Amino acid sequence: MKYDAFLLTFDTTQMSREALIEVVDDIAEIVNWYAFLPAALCLVSERPTADLSRVIRSRLPDLRYMLVKLEKGQRQGLLPKSAWRFINEARPAEKVDTAAE
Repeated sequence: MKYDAFLLTFDTTQMSREALIEVVDDIAEIVNWYAFLPAALCLVSERPTADLSRVIRSRLPDLRYMLVKLEKGQRQGLLPKSAWRFINEARPAEKVDTAAE
């Protein structure tokens, strides 16, 4: 499967980042996320942008947001190295085996 990174920016006057993260955690199509900016999340999914946007809209019908696929060679900025690594190596979150603890 090919996973892509997406940037989800949203209106923080409508919802806190923490509240959005709770919703994102429950969306099966989003297999990983990284919060490195106050009004944005980086998401990982194998779904096309339009499909992923429909899922987000169905869960958050009144939230103003923008969802953009982060295409290789078409992104620039000043972010921590860990954020660039997350974007460049888009993949599902690693499962933690809590039974082994």
